Amino acid sequence: MKSAAIWLYQISDRLLIGLFAIALLTSPFYQVAYLRTHLLGTATPPAAAGLAVLALGVAIVWRSVLHRDFTWADPARLTWADLTDTRVGSIGRRLWASWATRFLAAAYLTVFGVLLLGTSAWLPAGAALFAGVAVLAVVLARRKPGRTETALEYVVLCGLAALAVSATVTTVAPTVLWAAAAGAVLAAIASARNSGPVRHPTVATSAGRRDLVAGYMLRVVRQVSVSFGDALALLPPAGPLPWPRLLAGKYVVVRFVLVGVLSRARALLPAVLAAIAVGVLHQVLPLVDPVWLIGIGVYFAGVPFAAALASLCAVPGLRRWLGCTDLTLRLATAGLVVVVALVWVGLVAVFAVPLALAAWLAVPLAVGAVVRTVTRPPLDYGNVGVAVTPDGNMVPVGLLLQLAHGPEVLVIGLLVIGFGLALTAAAPVALALAAFGVAR
Repeated sequence: MKSAAIWLYQISDRLLIGLFAIALLTSPFYQVAYLRTHLLGTATPPAAAGLAVLALGVAIVWRSVLHRDFTWADPARLTWADLTDTRVGSIGRRLWASWATRFLAAAYLTVFGVLLLGTSAWLPAGAALFAGVAVLAVVLARRKPGRTETALEYVVLCGLAALAVSATVTTVAPTVLWAAAAGAVLAAIASARNSGPVRHPTVATSAGRRDLVAGYMLRVVRQVSVSFGDALALLPPAGPLPWPRLLAGKYVVVRFVLVGVLSRARALLPAVLAAIAVGVLHQVLPLVDPVWLIGIGVYFAGVPFAAALASLCAVPGLRRWLGCTDLTLRLATAGLVVVVALVWVGLVAVFAVPLALAAWLAVPLAVGAVVRTVTRPPLDYGNVGVAVTPDGNMVPVGLLLQLAHGPEVLVIGLLVIGFGLALTAAAPVALALAAFGVAR
């Protein structure tokens, strides 16, 4: 009895968290009518709006699974206690857990979207497509990445993105979905030959020490960043460029910022997915003001391309190598982020998202929020500023204010723009907030 009581005490916190999570995830299913009223109103969503949600969710999950973030091993165990079968089995279990978790999340999102937006003739074929892509994803994730795997990954991703866009503007024939599902299953069968046994995938047996340690370091950085609330550490690092003399010559500051943008070209894919998500959300949730979609979309699409400035602010010692004022560096970064934002907004316009003047005001506002975010000084954990609320909870107000350095400009500006004020009153406030974000 004593050991049982100790066991129950040890799992009580996890049990409470699990029950809270279940209650939170199931609550929307009991308020479908309420959510439909406040998100759709009297508007009629496209007949295949649920299919657009399914395709977009599966596209995001597909990309996430094929990052292969399960391929890691502790360097100490690799050195002193590396048993190959044990390590390979651990990576295989992580693979299956990662795949199942992500596709269950996509299934949850799809079910909720179907209940909210309604069903149509696409549902059986859409379910078959979901299953086919899920099978192909786990088979490709088990294979050693190569040119064939990379090409197939991008083909499927482009197909899902095109399906998400098409489903918002026209009716997709079920035969197209059945054909795509059959193609995914056939590709999975053809690829399964070189994927290894069930518990010993090829990606685990072929991973070298360098790949395993690199994956472990990325995992440690992610865990520490989440634990300490420092999301800027998750920004993509710079990749190699084939132009060694790109920094040589005049206008070094502009060249430095340009190199920071070009060396993070892999952030283009998430930015494109964000643009497609904005197009889909505007069609399926017509009551959501496009100003919020544009502002938030520009912010998240632009932050990765300003990561070079974030690295200078995170390590102040690097700042000495640029002989310029802080304002010059901020303005150069803002200028290139504006170019990225305009290209992104142009892509959003292709998806029939209306771009009124209020939406255009959100672009400089988001750029100012991006610059203010990446120039945030390192977090001071000695200034947490814990405050006690009336109900006895302790809130780290000082830390929250540090974390809000940047996003608060975007939120306040979007509230002003979307409040219904005349543009003659909202525009000066939004532009002033954008200038404040760049200058401070």
